[in-house]
Amino acid sequence: MAFGRFPSWRTVFRKVHLWLGIGLTLLIVPISLTGLVLVFDDEIDAALNPGLYATTGAAVARSADAYLRSASEAVGGQAAVLRWPHAEGGPVTVVVRLQPASAMEGRGPGVGGAANRSGRPGEPGGNRRPPSRLVYLDPPTAAVLGVKDLRNSLIGQIHVFHENLMVPEYSGRDIVGWTGVALLLLSVTGLILWFPRNGRFARALAGGAARRRASTCTTSRASGSPSLWD
Repeated sequence: MAFGRFPSWRTVFRKVHLWLGIGLTLLIVPISLTGLVLVFDDEIDAALNPGLYATTGAAVARSADAYLRSASEAVGGQAAVLRWPHAEGGPVTVVVRLQPASAMEGRGPGVGGAANRSGRPGEPGGNRRPPSRLVYLDPPTAAVLGVKDLRNSLIGQIHVFHENLMVPEYSGRDIVGWTGVALLLLSVTGLILWFPRNGRFARALAGGAARRRASTCTTSRASGSPSLWD
């Protein structure tokens, strides 16, 4: 009984490159498109929610503590991240982690603010990250322009998809990370398959150098000037 020949390494690389490309297309295309949208997330957010960007001026006239305090009082949680205006005339934004009482009772000024302010978030549900709210503040006055649920907004959902394919409970973030590794492998196998065999690459470089020297010599002689090759 005759056994077939073992495929050459180029055949193996070609098949790996082909199937990696087909498989990665299903992941790379949506990840790339959502990443493109997130480049303009502030502009899209401003178009969808103009009221959150209706500031009274561009001057950031208050201290960081004043913005953090105003945001915390607005939703009854703990301010976690302060971001200065992305563009002139834009709002100051603060990410606020809700306390358990605030998360259950809803949002609004003072709701659940006094209860369990010093407690660790997520106590009833183990180690799950507490829900967050994004508070938009007027730069000159630190007044609250509006509050948005980060995860339930359009841009928030796009963020979730881009980061973990909307399946965080099934290692979505790891899948996105290993997709990048597979993309690197796809590039390496493509480079190997493209590289000329049997010394043709070196011969092509040598031939190109010879043609350039011949062209330089011809040009110099046509102009009547002495040439290095004379």
